[in-house]
Parts: sequence; structure tokens; C-alpha cells
Amino acid sequence: MRIMQTVAPATRMTEDEYFALLEKSEQKFEYWNGVAVAMAGAGLPHIYIEADLLIALGVALRGGACQPFGSNLGVKVAESYLFPDVTVVCGSPEIHSIRGIACAKNPIAIFEILSPSTRDIDDSTKLHAYTRLSSLREYVLIDSQRCFVKLYSREDANEIWRVRTFSDLEDEVLLKSIDTSLRLAEVYAHVEFGPLNGA
Repeated sequence: MRIMQTVAPATRMTEDEYFALLEKSEQKFEYWNGVAVAMAGAGLPHIYIEADLLIALGVALRGGACQPFGSNLGVKVAESYLFPDVTVVCGSPEIHSIRGIACAKNPIAIFEILSPSTRDIDDSTKLHAYTRLSSLREYVLIDSQRCFVKLYSREDANEIWRVRTFSDLEDEVLLKSIDTSLRLAEVYAHVEFGPLNGA
């Protein structure tokens, strides 16, 4: 049984202290350049979308060189450690592991599911962090409150990113980096949008 350890929402600590906290805590924290930040809990729409996204990607990528991972796999960006909702790694994962906690250094695609409390940081601070990864080719934001997906794609070896949006359940999001497409109808299969649809 793991002991719940509480800290302030944002606490400065060393990298070793951060991983010791992750090892002991029931709650998940991200690490931003020396500061541990508590992650918000997920509402039911978020949970449904994450599950359906993993299923869709798992089926599409089965038998190939790419593998989708859920939010237990972290991503190392410079001196920060983040936990995307879904990460895709192709080929051999480059893993940075401390105290048994694995963080990938070479994701090719990252997916974040937006909620009211996270949408701003996911589409700004995290966008800038993730796009620093030379391996990353696509960053996908999926809104949990409405049918809306934003796709950032690296167009070439330069720092040029193209942005496309999708807002119809009949839309398909082409993910060139992993040679597959996502149907919004699959991603939102279990979500009913309405005024009580909290995330």
C-alpha cells in the first residue's frame, strides 16, 4: 500500500526528491525545472476519451514499429518530466528511468486531453516544451468539453509547425508520423456533450 503524501500544488525540490515523491505518493506530479506541480484529477469524459484513444491507436498500430502508452509513461524534456495522456514511441524507446519510473526521451506523437483547468497550459507551456523534442512530429490536443481536436504537425526538419483543427464527428485526423488516422467518432464514442459534462 502506497502512503499518500501531500505537498503544496507547486513545490521546489531536487530531481531526486521529486522521484522519491512520485514513488511514495498516490497523486501524480509533473516536474518543471525544479518545481513539482500536482496534476489535476480527470473527469469521466477525459477518462472515456483516453481509453478510446488508446484502443483506437492500439488497433491501428498493432504489429508495427510504433506503440501507444498511457499516462503512466512520462516524457523527459530537458530538465522537466511531464506525463501526457497518451504517448506514441516508434522503434526502440529511449527510456530515462529513476526509482522504477519510466520517462521516454524520443516520443514521435503526444496527445493531451483538454479540460477547463488544463487547456491553457496544454496549448501554451506544454506546447512549447514538447516541440523542443527533436523526435516529436505531432502534438494532438483533444477537447473533453466539445467535439474539437487541434493537431500540431512538424512539417520538416526545421522548427515549422502546421496547425489544423477538426470539429465534426465525421472528421478524420491524419497522423503522418505513425501512418494512421483517427476518426473523431471513435475518440468521442462514449462522450455525450452537454452542460453537465465536466472534466
